[in-house]
Amino acid sequence: TCTLFTLSEVASLFETNAEIPFKKIAVIPHVIHLQEKQVEHGYSLQSAPVFGKQADYLKALSAAMTRSGAVALSEPDSRDAVAGVSVDLRFRGQVGQVERAVIIENLTAYHLLERVEYPETPVQFEHRQFQEYFAALDVHARLLGLPEDEQVKTD
Repeated sequence: TCTLFTLSEVASLFETNAEIPFKKIAVIPHVIHLQEKQVEHGYSLQSAPVFGKQADYLKALSAAMTRSGAVALSEPDSRDAVAGVSVDLRFRGQVGQVERAVIIENLTAYHLLERVEYPETPVQFEHRQFQEYFAALDVHARLLGLPEDEQVKTD
């Protein structure tokens, strides 16, 4: 069974005639894609300050959470996590200079992050499995970025 998703999320996949994958890890990107396509979310994610680079920011946030063994990050730690991504994207000409707090605000308003109000206002993923998914994407990208002689062989 897939306990992460509500019946309406799986029904949304069905309504779009999307093939519903058997494995939960394969359902996650479909659910994310559906959320990103919603009118109220899609425009905000494709325009400033995120410019469609939400996966890059979410991978950085999930990696920071996972490294610290946490499911949430404080506001300053969240800003630190997105800083490296923002600098890299700006260096490559993908985005302009944007306040890191605005990026986090956009991701919590229109995507997979939420703020916890007590006792502080840390940032966390709506579902822990989203955190695990983006952390896995980050690890995968890092492994592919290793020099070939350092890559893990899976044959």
